Amino acid sequence: MDAIQFITGATFGKGNLIFRDYGKHVYTFYNRSTGKGVRISENYGGFEKRCTVPELKKRQDAGEDVSLEMEQFKMEKTAAILRADDKDFLNIELVTTPPPSFAKIRASVRCARCSERFMESRGRVKGGKIVCIPCFEKN
Repeated sequence: MDAIQFITGATFGKGNLIFRDYGKHVYTFYNRSTGKGVRISENYGGFEKRCTVPELKKRQDAGEDVSLEMEQFKMEKTAAILRADDKDFLNIELVTTPPPSFAKIRASVRCARCSERFMESRGRVKGGKIVCIPCFEKN
């Protein structure tokens, strides 16, 4: 995600790169001034068949050291992706849903126990004082 934010200039903080933790490699970008967005997802199709080595993964799962072969595989897959047409491994679609609301800016408060600042909405009450989550979880 750091690379995507660096290359595109879109960030979670600006609200033009949306994070939804569904365990997928799907990225949605919005231009809030135009209200338009794009969703990019993986679509390896036939490309994946050319670029995977299932037996190598099976050997690795069985405890065999395949690190050199895995490194070679990664280099070959990277080279194949760089040579491929975008359509071979990406779905790029216009977003039809409105962008999510802007993130709410919350005040910072100091933890009564460790004195570190944290976002107000993450505070917990312990012994009648507002503390951060790590201090709340300590005995």
